[in-house]
Amino acid sequence: MVCTERFAVIVSGRFAAGAEESAQRKNPQTETYINPFHFRSDMVKRTGSRRRKTRQQLTKSKRDKGKLPVTAFLKQFSAGDKVLLKAEPSYHKGLFFPRFQGKIGTISDKRGRCYEVIITDGKKGMEKMIIVNPVHLKKA
Repeated sequence: MVCTERFAVIVSGRFAAGAEESAQRKNPQTETYINPFHFRSDMVKRTGSRRRKTRQQLTKSKRDKGKLPVTAFLKQFSAGDKVLLKAEPSYHKGLFFPRFQGKIGTISDKRGRCYEVIITDGKKGMEKMIIVNPVHLKKA
């Protein structure tokens, strides 16, 4: 809905424009104010995706390129193990968000082939749980 007036008021299913009609209403608790700029179609869109600015993080050296060994998929961890999050660029399943690259976390549980890892993130040290494939984990 695009509105050209300064503001709009929706009261009991009726559309009314202007401050004069809203002042005449008996119950101000039932009025809902709608900001007309909230529904604009020319708002700025988010730039990039989850892999933005990760060219260096998700690049292997020539020596490391090639097929992954089977042992990378068969790594076993138990609850309470400390692990390092290190993205394996050649395997995209179970890959974590790039901001968590290099963080150390604790294994909390196994979910299918993947593991639940608890990490602390941000200035306040908020705990977050991420689900990661064992290919992207190393013992810390």
